[in-house]
Amino acid sequence: MIYGTSARLPAEEGTSAEPALVADSAAIAKRRSVAARVLASYVLVMMAFLITAVFSFDSQRRAAQDAELLRTGYVPLKSSIEEVLEAQNVMSLQLNHITELKNPSDARTWIETSRRLRPSSFAAITTVAQSLGGIGDARARTVSADLVR
Repeated sequence: MIYGTSARLPAEEGTSAEPALVADSAAIAKRRSVAARVLASYVLVMMAFLITAVFSFDSQRRAAQDAELLRTGYVPLKSSIEEVLEAQNVMSLQLNHITELKNPSDARTWIETSRRLRPSSFAAITTVAQSLGGIGDARARTVSADLVR
């Protein structure tokens, strides 16, 4: 018997050629199943790539929305709160040193000016907080509503 060759042995007398046809059709079916498996593997890999691409696109879209929210809402709000806090700290410092001043009318003038400007500072925070509420994010609207109250 010769191994590794595809040569067929001649059919003996009294046997039919039908078993050879059955063997050929089984080989063709196996070839098709391998091709089908390769195609199915390719389709699965492409589906995994598609799912990954969709997930990446959605993540990028959400990141862009969060960056826009930070740029238009939270950073201006933080800046205005810092300005008011800085003014409050200066006021506290001035009140701590008011007894050391030689001219109390200067301190009184400064305090009156600060009292007049303070409501406009808080109004600026309220305005920025209200503009934050106009953004479509639910968390931003919640923060805005808390700050406006």
